[in-house]
Amino acid sequence: MSKFRKKGKKGQPAINTAALPDIVFMLLFFFMVATRPKEKEPNIDIQTPGSSVAIELDKNDKTDYLWAGFPADGGRLVEVFLDDQFAPDYTSKIGPWKLGNKPADLEVYEVITILKIDDDVDMKTVFNIKEALRDPAVKGYKINYSTKQLKR
Repeated sequence: MSKFRKKGKKGQPAINTAALPDIVFMLLFFFMVATRPKEKEPNIDIQTPGSSVAIELDKNDKTDYLWAGFPADGGRLVEVFLDDQFAPDYTSKIGPWKLGNKPADLEVYEVITILKIDDDVDMKTVFNIKEALRDPAVKGYKINYSTKQLKR
């Protein structure tokens, strides 16, 4: 007689899934940290002017967005949006908006304000926006105009 007996065929051993939740949560955490939310755009038509000069901003630059354009429904009054909030009396609201968006570790004058302004908006509106940003209490001196790049 033999000492060793074969006990039938054994199947594959079960896969150890103990580390699976750790991997899933690491991936979830990675994507939560690595992705940026989509910028909210107001419901206005903006046809930005063209430019042949391209200035790239650094990814680490803190920016605020200011839109000025005409309503998408065809209205002819200029609407100004500060980030995604409509500002009917924009000249008095730009200062508190700019100071309220200031990160704790930066000064207001270090934050870049990106102006996305329709081509047909009159220069008086643009001048009023710039004057409100230049107020000595606000110090919003860094201004960038958003344009579409012309093909060469």
